[in-house]
Amino acid sequence: NEWYGTPTPGPNSSSPNPSFYSYFNDNNQRTNRLGLVGSLDWEVLKGWHAVGTASLFTQNSHGDTFMRANPMNGTRKATTNMTDEQRKKLEFYTSYTRTFADKHSISAMVGYSYQQYLYKYVYAATTGHSSDKIPTLNGGSVYSDATSTKQEDVNIGYFGRLNYDYLKRYMLTATFREDGSSRFAKGNQWGFFPGLSVGWVMSDEPFMQNIGFISNLKWRGSYGQTGNNSIGYYDALGLYAITTSYDQSAATVSSAMPNKALEWETSTQLDLGFDLGLFNNRFSLEFDYYRRDTKEMLVNVDVPASVGLASVETNVGSVRNSGLDFTVKWEDSFKDFRYGIRLTGTTIKNEVTNLGGKRI
Repeated sequence: NEWYGTPTPGPNSSSPNPSFYSYFNDNNQRTNRLGLVGSLDWEVLKGWHAVGTASLFTQNSHGDTFMRANPMNGTRKATTNMTDEQRKKLEFYTSYTRTFADKHSISAMVGYSYQQYLYKYVYAATTGHSSDKIPTLNGGSVYSDATSTKQEDVNIGYFGRLNYDYLKRYMLTATFREDGSSRFAKGNQWGFFPGLSVGWVMSDEPFMQNIGFISNLKWRGSYGQTGNNSIGYYDALGLYAITTSYDQSAATVSSAMPNKALEWETSTQLDLGFDLGLFNNRFSLEFDYYRRDTKEMLVNVDVPASVGLASVETNVGSVRNSGLDFTVKWEDSFKDFRYGIRLTGTTIKNEVTNLGGKRI
């Protein structure tokens, strides 16, 4: 028997015996990863620092398969795939901190960041090898498949923050980010997102010193914006299908409608709250009200069938999320025994405030 000593095939070609499959199939996969991170912190003057960081991550994957001729399949298929990924990140910022007259504290920071992602994938397959001794692609007589993919994504950002407090009692923080994304078309790649927060430790005021049971009372509020660019790398420019033919020749057809008017989705959030501590902070209460308005949402919208495409990515509508958060705690001790009780609660209300969209 020619197959004496080899594993049994199994029920059929789509469900072979695992031992049989392993005996006739070679599968070699290898992945190499490299990560490098470096940073430099230079104190230019007292309180003034310049900091730079850089990182590089690469991942290379290589794979080869070959199926030797066997009772279930004699095509002798060979495949090769290669994946190359690379992530680069560069960030630089400078910061300054100083206290004046033991009352005024100020810190400022501005910076720049750059991130790049590169991806490349190659796959090829052949069949009809004349011998089990030649597992490489050039040993096949039929080139059955070949494909490759290349992608690139770049994000650039400028950012800054200013902190000020007086007697650790009155606090102010202002921030900004200006971000650019290659996922949007020129003219809409940049978004500006500011923020502002304030705090007041009311319990440190002179008129509160005679109220002994109040250990801490702080009022706080913040208002700011964030951006979202979670779309495909090339959705704004449109997508094209290349696996089609016309008159027996290769052809390229549109598979997703371009929308160069796409822009950043923006969320604006308001937070108001206070922290209260009583009886040497044995009792504490944290209370917050929040409201988040998301506008120009990035949504995939269906289009009429007469267009010839299924949908298009666009900015459409707005949503409001609002509610309350609170945490109540009691923490105390009795000799060497400590105990605590905590109660938390959240309410949330979601409301669609606009269903309108932008003209494409």
